[in-house]
Amino acid sequence: MKLRDPWQIYDGLLDLIPAELMVTDLAVSRVSLVGNSAGGVGVASADRSGQRLRHHDRRLIGKPLRELASLVRSWDFELASIGVAAMNSWFNSVDRLERLATDSAMRLDQSDCDVLTSRAEDLAGQKVALIGHFEHGIKALSGVCDLTVLERDPKGSDLPDSACEYLLPGMDLIFITGMTVANKTLPRLLELAGDAQIILVGPSVPCAPEVFRGRVGQLAGSCVVDAVLARSLVSIGAGMPEISPTTTRFVLTL
Repeated sequence: MKLRDPWQIYDGLLDLIPAELMVTDLAVSRVSLVGNSAGGVGVASADRSGQRLRHHDRRLIGKPLRELASLVRSWDFELASIGVAAMNSWFNSVDRLERLATDSAMRLDQSDCDVLTSRAEDLAGQKVALIGHFEHGIKALSGVCDLTVLERDPKGSDLPDSACEYLLPGMDLIFITGMTVANKTLPRLLELAGDAQIILVGPSVPCAPEVFRGRVGQLAGSCVVDAVLARSLVSIGAGMPEISPTTTRFVLTL
């Protein structure tokens, strides 16, 4: 899929955020967390390539949510992760998922299943790429399919993410981490994917079928269901695995 402008995905996401929503909470450590005036809370993995934010500007509280979400365009990836969390406070809210569940054009699974393990049996003999080192996904898929793992910070047998340029064309299915939204590699990855089935996966994935329909097959993200505990855990430096009990996973088939 060739994009005329790689920013069009980001512009589309930002345009969908209601202008009247305001920022009511912000916390950043290993995870970015943003709350909005409609009661939604969003999270995103904080990319350590950015400049560490030791002190958060409380003046951001009360600002338009769309303004904070526009940080997704920043080349400081930690700031960009705040932008993704701001977007997710709208896109991945409990209320919005309830509305999407009534749309007959899509199928929403809120059983809190892990899409990487649940799809494993269907992928026998297929060429599968996993962009992002998801340990549980690697265990589930290894030996089942022809699996290639690509990672910005390679571990073990992972290949560096620059190998995407050479290896993604010809894949049958590609799992893409939601962190590619913040680091801005997503538009190029979608181009390289060609005719492969694409699943965006992870807590940083914005549930925005209006933008991703026709570009990906499934959005496998998460929704914060215990905002108070999530906020407390972020404040003490917990990572996404520690925060996962405060969220529930969903899979939206477009």
